[in-house]
Amino acid sequence: MIHSEPELTGSRPKWRPAFLREIETLGDEVGFMNAVRQTLEQDNVTVEVDGELEQLRDHQGGILFVGDHKNQWEFVALIDMLSRIERNDMLNVAKFYVKRQIHQALGHAASKLVIPVYPRIFSKRP
Repeated sequence: MIHSEPELTGSRPKWRPAFLREIETLGDEVGFMNAVRQTLEQDNVTVEVDGELEQLRDHQGGILFVGDHKNQWEFVALIDMLSRIERNDMLNVAKFYVKRQIHQALGHAASKLVIPVYPRIFSKRP
């Protein structure tokens, strides 16, 4: 796998996989989380979950998922899982520059789900 920053033309990368364009377009219509679930279903991609989804569905409070983000795509599996149990209240806490990257790759509907945080080095506190 090649890891490189895409060359930007305007606000969009020159090349994006078709499924990302599909998710972006559908996200404006049905919401980002539903767009991810529908696109995965259409492309016959399934997310397997170990454990009881009913507990997550019935839980009234917030749920915190923590990951090391080595592959940077685990949020897609979480979105699919939460969308299937009709929990469309997901937010992603990420470094400030990730919001722009998400917006460029997946559009406005996706970037609305990102809460940007700033490392201490950029804060005004000593």
